[in-house]
Amino acid sequence: MKIAASDHETTVTARGTRGPAVVLVHSLGLDRRMWDPVLDRLAEGRRVFTPDALAAGGVRYARECLASVDPPTWASIWRGYGGLDVYDRLRGFPAPALALAGEADASIPVEGMAAIAGRIGPGGAKFEVVAGAPHIQTLERPDAVANALARFLPAEIDIP
Repeated sequence: MKIAASDHETTVTARGTRGPAVVLVHSLGLDRRMWDPVLDRLAEGRRVFTPDALAAGGVRYARECLASVDPPTWASIWRGYGGLDVYDRLRGFPAPALALAGEADASIPVEGMAAIAGRIGPGGAKFEVVAGAPHIQTLERPDAVANALARFLPAEIDIP
């Protein structure tokens, strides 16, 4: 479905008709469709929404911005992420969190994801390793990801 925000229009996939609302945000460089392989499983007893973020596939404004940037500028933007340190901000994350590490993830090894999980919120995030999974786990190991999320969500979300 299309959703109009104040400064852009985006696309949101919605599944499920009852239960707590769950919003799944996609990874940088992907769009809402990265969650498609797990949506049906997660929609059992939940309402699940996957929006395209501002810089993603279904957002015309983002495509126009990306098309206007030349390759050297694009490369410089990515280099800028190299110095970004958000670890201290993770402590203030107010909601329960689940950190899933891909056992075969070359970009964020299991130890790195465990360190991130330990810094989230006051008590750390729940942490699981998805056996054999690379970085984009939902595409390579959707059943394992869906099962991990399904175990986590009912126990951790208390919505009156």
